Amino acid sequence: MEELSGNATWMLELQAVESLGGKALESQIADYVHKHRPDIKETTVRLELTNLAVNANGRTSMPAGKEPRRTDGGHKFDRLFKTGTGEQAVYELYDPAKHGVWEIYRNADASSSHGTLIRKLDDREDIWTMLAKYPTFKSGKVGGSQSGQGSAAFIWRAVGYLIEKGTIEPFSTKKKNAENLVLSFWKTVPNAPDINRNLQEVGNARSAWREWLGDSNSVLHTENRPLTFNSALPMPTEPLNQILYGPPGTGKTYATIDKALAILEPDFSGNRAAKKAKFDEYAAAGQIQFVTFHQSFSYEDFVEGIRAETNETTRQLEYNVEDGVFKRLCNAARRRVVQSADKNIDLKGRRIWKISLGEAGIEEGVYEDSIQQGLALIGFGGNTDFSGVQSREDISKKFRHAVPNSESDYTVAALNTFIRQVKIGDILIATQGNLKFRAIGEVASDYVHVPRENDTYSQGRKVNWLCVYEQALPYQELMENRFSQRTIYELRAGSINPDKLAKLLAPAEAEQDSVPRVLIIDEINRGNISRIFGELITLIESSKRSGQPEALEVTLPYSKEPFSVPDNVYLLGTMNTADRSLAGLDVALRRRFVFEEMPPRPEMLEHRKIDGIDLTELLTVLNQRIEVLLGRDHLLGHAYFIDVDSLPKLIAKFQHQIIPLLQEYFFEDWEKIALVLNDPRKAKEHQFLSKPEFDMTTLFGANSNAGNGAPRWAINATAFELPDSYIGIYAREPNP
Repeated sequence: MEELSGNATWMLELQAVESLGGKALESQIADYVHKHRPDIKETTVRLELTNLAVNANGRTSMPAGKEPRRTDGGHKFDRLFKTGTGEQAVYELYDPAKHGVWEIYRNADASSSHGTLIRKLDDREDIWTMLAKYPTFKSGKVGGSQSGQGSAAFIWRAVGYLIEKGTIEPFSTKKKNAENLVLSFWKTVPNAPDINRNLQEVGNARSAWREWLGDSNSVLHTENRPLTFNSALPMPTEPLNQILYGPPGTGKTYATIDKALAILEPDFSGNRAAKKAKFDEYAAAGQIQFVTFHQSFSYEDFVEGIRAETNETTRQLEYNVEDGVFKRLCNAARRRVVQSADKNIDLKGRRIWKISLGEAGIEEGVYEDSIQQGLALIGFGGNTDFSGVQSREDISKKFRHAVPNSESDYTVAALNTFIRQVKIGDILIATQGNLKFRAIGEVASDYVHVPRENDTYSQGRKVNWLCVYEQALPYQELMENRFSQRTIYELRAGSINPDKLAKLLAPAEAEQDSVPRVLIIDEINRGNISRIFGELITLIESSKRSGQPEALEVTLPYSKEPFSVPDNVYLLGTMNTADRSLAGLDVALRRRFVFEEMPPRPEMLEHRKIDGIDLTELLTVLNQRIEVLLGRDHLLGHAYFIDVDSLPKLIAKFQHQIIPLLQEYFFEDWEKIALVLNDPRKAKEHQFLSKPEFDMTTLFGANSNAGNGAPRWAINATAFELPDSYIGIYAREPNP
């Protein structure tokens, strides 16, 4: 190892490992650092060790705009290799020949904090699996600072690995990243196309690579099967913004389950029940959100708005900014785990507490100190030391002595909870206000007094912070309802979701950053799009998402916070064309969404016959007549008949759904409804609609000026009971 100068934390850590024979426990490294720099906190030591370890999950937290870290040395990354977890973790000097080659690269589809992925390159089959899963390129320069760079890096590295049968040439630090990607590996491919001139356009490089690979299967192979591009796993191809549109009953909402799974788990297969169960799992985990637009739905519901609520402590009315469904989803989608658990946490028998570490937005230093120092701090009782108290009465006496003018029992109750009721091993949820949380920790000690100079947050417990988030998460990621404003209280069953908590505490949670999130907007055309989306209508464009070269950010009007839309948030809308046609949709929305038509599919009924009635023919002819008289936006979907398997069900369907829908379509123009039902060509007893006869003279008298009056129509109830009434709808000739 080269001579290290200076006394930065990471340099001291490397010196510690080297001085201890090339391998050391985390505690030994921490003692060494503390000896030379007593001011360095233990949490800082752990964080820097994560950066140094080539195989540490936390290493994926890469500053935006920087090129991918590489296993070629020259900086503070990739110097150590970690084995074991927790206090038993051992760090040794990293040797690629011994520990394998690890790669971290930028990728728009990666499930990590900054759109990056970490992976050990074990063998060709392993490489191919990853290559098949992440083959997506983005437009733009390969060498630019954008998300496409990483997937390009993996393609070239993977091809080089496969061609050289295990040898990966390291990056050259003397060449530009993009140039090195190609020259290091592509030059090793026999008879490969010359793509250097196309290097500036990723799309051209990808096309050349795919074209060549398709014709050169003999070069890339394993012992058991050829490695061809077509043998790759299915690639997610769903657009970021899409709308399923069509008339009623065509299965638009039904299809959102398949669409959502195509985004979240493209390889999932199974019957409808299995798909619905998987969909429900993602919904329960918060990866799928569902909302229905309507005339009263607003920007405040969708993005953010001001809500009035009563402060539980002061009983005063307060006005707070509350996030809407879309903002909450975006914040959850860009979740970045700064610190995560390195072992599974068994929650059985542990009590779970909500705690406020200083007032959010005002006393942020208390929260920051708590995380950095491995503490939980509350500020009641001034700087009084409550060590040794045995009862609530003891706490009350000390508190009254410290704050003689206080008459509130709330603070005593909070101190009693924090000092006596919270036990070692319990879980603390550190909140930010009552709508978000930002850290989860495990209580590691009894009460400790922590004298502080700048404030009175002197009451402490040592805490092992298991999960710390760069940006607070919405309470829905953990809770069934919002947090209370009390400083500390127990979260009981019914308020906290134990499954969500267990997932957040899983060691793999750090790898789940930036997983796709889907917002399903049902009846998207029923809302006032301009009012609901506001300035965000621009930010949802693919090219304007965060992480893209043309990314945009706005300042939200209520919270004054900067906001952008992550590129792992998918918007999936449904649109009923009978409510509003595509032509009448907001032009700004149409430009930013991909539209997929969901037409009626009579063939789904498979010519099912009920008492001689062919349902496929019945639906086909009904829609042909409706399209001629009214247009294709007002057809009948196959879903109306999908569950019809008997005459009574068909009768109920016509009486309660089909006839009322036709009334709505034609604004009660009964003559056209009769034409759709083919009544004029049917025998009278088979006609659903009839014109009852009446005498105008009897009704109005001989001298009235009523004329002939408006045509009267009546529904013939007996016709619904006869199969020939339905057969007559699609019959070409009148019934005998």
